[in-house]
Amino acid sequence: MSINEEYIGYVKNVLLKKLVEERSFEEMYVHPDPDSIVTASLIGRLYSMAGLDIGFAPIDRVGESGDKSLFIGFSRPRTFFKGFLLGRDKEFIVREDKMILFRYNVSISTHVEESMKEHYRLPKELRSIVFSTYIYSSSKDGMIYSVEDDVIRIGLEIFGPDISKTVLGLKILGYYDEIYIKRNLYNTIDPFIPGVSGNREKIDEIMSKAGEGRGKTYLEKISSLVNNYVGKDLVKIGNKPYFDQTMPFIDPYEVVHCINMMINIDPLLTSTYIATGSSGISILAYKCRELFPRLIEKIYDFINKKDVDIISKKIENISFSEIVLKKCDKEILYEMYIILRNLRNISENIVFNCGESYLIPIKKPLPLTKDLLERTRGSFVEIDDLKKISEVMRYFEDDNKYEDKIRR
Repeated sequence: MSINEEYIGYVKNVLLKKLVEERSFEEMYVHPDPDSIVTASLIGRLYSMAGLDIGFAPIDRVGESGDKSLFIGFSRPRTFFKGFLLGRDKEFIVREDKMILFRYNVSISTHVEESMKEHYRLPKELRSIVFSTYIYSSSKDGMIYSVEDDVIRIGLEIFGPDISKTVLGLKILGYYDEIYIKRNLYNTIDPFIPGVSGNREKIDEIMSKAGEGRGKTYLEKISSLVNNYVGKDLVKIGNKPYFDQTMPFIDPYEVVHCINMMINIDPLLTSTYIATGSSGISILAYKCRELFPRLIEKIYDFINKKDVDIISKKIENISFSEIVLKKCDKEILYEMYIILRNLRNISENIVFNCGESYLIPIKKPLPLTKDLLERTRGSFVEIDDLKKISEVMRYFEDDNKYEDKIRR
């Protein structure tokens, strides 16, 4: 993935003109994913710089939208809508009066940031967040360790060495120096390493077998020991990006997983924090570091079948797993879903039973469709009856089969 000059041209000539010159928008409806949240932060900051106000509107109140509404990150509408869509589709589409749609694996925030440069150069802390979402947009199943080295290399060319550097090392969360390998193995959720993440005893055992050493050969030995233990090729050697230690976040991996968790606490406040720059981003970093240990604990509870039941079901030819949890910890539930899906510990189609309602994890950009968005809660679509699950699942299975038939 790289910067597309055509995309930047349209963002400058269409979106920024509407934003700054025509003052076309009064509120933003933002899709619940890191790239869209960061895009909204950039636009919010641009408006503030111009002395203008733009509000962040909850997407479950999309029925209140109008001509002055800006929608960010959603896929192509299934019904008529008012306002302007900066969204996603299988192809790049521009309709100057209504929408700019980027391809699915393209970072919208990166192209908006590049387009803003002639108006305003963002502070280093905010550009580092955009670099993180740039990498994240190329990730597989939401896990950044899977991103190819070439993507990271291009990202460094775009954003420059003042934003991020790389080191040849373990592609795990937190890694930037061999001195801290034990700490990184303990804390990593990207990838989450079953039996190793959060397990000091097992890490000590692995490091004892690895012995003393430095350099690529030593790292490959550690990688091999870990992967042999878990029976999966999770820990890879490659270009690991990291930020300066003066930054609120040191690791681009940590940024996007933090945003994913904060989306399910307060997405609008999250976007506002990011827009403020260093002070707000520091608050996010502090809040998220309190959540990571709890996340690791809950993943082990799931793997060990503690306080959880998994029931295979089929409704209207849609097969899925109903995951019944004793407690739905919504702050970390979506991150749990991403990690367990990457480990293949859960099936592709799942629904969380949270007692009074059911939560279906969002796997791809939602269409700009009123009835669906009114059911959206953070990173989930909420339904009150399992009989309604097939209508949502069919959308996730195949874009072309989905019809706007979700009923209250």
